Amino acid sequence: MQHLNRDAASSMAISKAERSFIVAFGQRLAALRKERGLTQVQLADLLDVSQQTVTAYENGTRRVPISTLPTCHAATRSSNRSGSGRLSSALAISRNGTVLPNLGQPA
Repeated sequence: MQHLNRDAASSMAISKAERSFIVAFGQRLAALRKERGLTQVQLADLLDVSQQTVTAYENGTRRVPISTLPTCHAATRSSNRSGSGRLSSALAISRNGTVLPNLGQPA
């Protein structure tokens, strides 16, 4: 049985759409972090990752693991009841069910 090593799995090619999504998501994460008044170090502590990893997420050079999304959401959630500024506002669903970055302002 063949085993994939971490380098082989991490070097798999991604589509242009996936790349665009990762970059847009990272930009939105950075904007929401700043709106919340958090530094990259503070967000890294909340996510239990390094500051360099947060930088890579925000630059779109590293994917945010799905398991990290709830913590990202909680860390960037607005303290007001309207919910503006939440990470969930960074996503939109297309007609065919594809998750897309919402590049507009949060509602």
